[in-house]
Amino acid sequence: MNLSILTVHFTSLALAGVLLSSLAMGEQAPSKLPAPPAKQGGKSPLKIFLLAGQSNMEGQGFISGAQKGTLETLVKDPASADRFRHLVDKEGKWAVRDDVWCSYGNKGGLTVGGFAGSGAIGPELGFGWNVGDYLDNQVLLIKVAVGGTSLASDWRPPGSGGKTGGWYQEMIKSVKEQLQNLKTDYVNYDGKGYEIAGFGWHQGWQDGCAQAMADEYEFNMVNFIKDVRKDLGVPNLPFVIGGSGFGGWEQKVARRLQISLAQQAAAAREEFKGNVLYVETRGFFRPRELSPTGFGYHWNCNAETYYLIGDGMGKAMIELLGRPKAPPTPVNPNPPKAKSDAPSPPPPPALLLEQLSLDLGNNVSMKFVKIPAGKFQMGSPVAEEGRLPDEAPYEVTISKPFFMGVYEVTVEQWNQFLKDSGYKWEQYRYEFPLQPRHPATATTLPDANAFCAWLSKKSGKLLAIPTEAQWEYACRGGMATRFAHGDDSERLREYAHFSSDGWDAETHKSPMFAPVGLFKPNAYGLYDMHGNILEWCADFYAPYPPGGATDPGGPATGGKCVQRGGGWHSDPEKCRSARRFQAAPSRAFNRDGFRVIVAAE
Repeated sequence: MNLSILTVHFTSLALAGVLLSSLAMGEQAPSKLPAPPAKQGGKSPLKIFLLAGQSNMEGQGFISGAQKGTLETLVKDPASADRFRHLVDKEGKWAVRDDVWCSYGNKGGLTVGGFAGSGAIGPELGFGWNVGDYLDNQVLLIKVAVGGTSLASDWRPPGSGGKTGGWYQEMIKSVKEQLQNLKTDYVNYDGKGYEIAGFGWHQGWQDGCAQAMADEYEFNMVNFIKDVRKDLGVPNLPFVIGGSGFGGWEQKVARRLQISLAQQAAAAREEFKGNVLYVETRGFFRPRELSPTGFGYHWNCNAETYYLIGDGMGKAMIELLGRPKAPPTPVNPNPPKAKSDAPSPPPPPALLLEQLSLDLGNNVSMKFVKIPAGKFQMGSPVAEEGRLPDEAPYEVTISKPFFMGVYEVTVEQWNQFLKDSGYKWEQYRYEFPLQPRHPATATTLPDANAFCAWLSKKSGKLLAIPTEAQWEYACRGGMATRFAHGDDSERLREYAHFSSDGWDAETHKSPMFAPVGLFKPNAYGLYDMHGNILEWCADFYAPYPPGGATDPGGPATGGKCVQRGGGWHSDPEKCRSARRFQAAPSRAFNRDGFRVIVAAE
């Protein structure tokens, strides 16, 4: 696994009230400076702090630009200049500290740029300045952060059971390797010893994508703290949790709020008293009109926000190291009132249907559930919210039962197909790592048909891409409503991964889609029928025929084929059971995937 670890040194240049002249004249400070030699700016032993997490620990706070919320604007604005003037040296350049080093891809002194996302800062900046100012020792920050990962999977600690997360393992391995190479990596390290002094965790977006992940978050966080301490050999390692507070006090998504509560509960455990602190970050959120972007999952890319998160985590760490209690972080100015509304009714119970499992080889399998024959109204009624003209309803009979894949075809299954069959695939070049349970995307309809032909031959079963009628029938799970769970688009969050939480295809450089099976299934036990990725159907696109039909398969020819289900990029309206999409069968975008069916014998 390739670890994107960036490395940084930080040099303590205090600025006695002088605001850089070059910025005041409108010149842009460099977003990334060449890393200077690592100087020994503090006493021994070397104090080491680990910073880990997801895309928001990586850091997305914009540095350059005249819009509100960039670091350059904040430094020049009289209303905020006092808070940030220490980041600029007497020559009008970004200050570099020589008493705080950091490892995250690059190696150099703590400065602005080069140690977070491209052209951005992260929590390391505020954190490093705080601990550097507090300690007389030389400081090293070792940062491990990657977007699109979760504590439930990629960072899953050994104590939580199941498969230990790859990034958890890589983090422990990387830290130990770096500790063995301090003299090589930092030529001015005096070799007089080091101490692992603290750990900071800041949350990204992924753990709030599914109820199951949110439900076990406190359990995983507690085990993460314990396992990190065990694996690094520091029994009471001071640990700071930077709250998952993007969206601020106006955040309404229940799973997001549940993550924050779980973080607070983990930190408040009696067993962690005196060595774990939670930092409330919701007060650091800045709205779109005060920020460079509207990407809420990345705190709208506001540099002030990312600095304040690191600043708060740094002050909390200093409290754990013995300083008086850290100053309080902002509280909710409008606390919510108690609600008397009755909870949403539970979804219909899953039916007890026959199961099927196919062996793909190399310990890879595929699960199916038997969908019974029956009749249904395909399309949407005239009164359905969001309906389109090509959804005119007609009665369809599914005359024979069939087995449908419980999940979308995954990366693990697709890779086994490529390895076993030798199929030549023009692979989409992702800019992020894919996990085995991510859906296999950027697959054309011919790619999907080739997969079916391979597994048909291998298993002796007849596999195919579902027809549009089979797909909608299975998606509905016996329901005639907008979604498989009913008409409520708010409850869609329990069943689907879609765009309501702020994904942006042009800027987000981690998987937009979620691993399969994280959300609730429909009544047939099928997962991700709404959202996540668009799924190919076997039909060429055409208007529905008048009257009823039995086992319709669409026209024999055509220019475009049907896709169903909506995707990570779709709003709720586009995730409806009846919503139709069309695309050239040769299209292979990062939102195109498929699931398969097996003919029932």
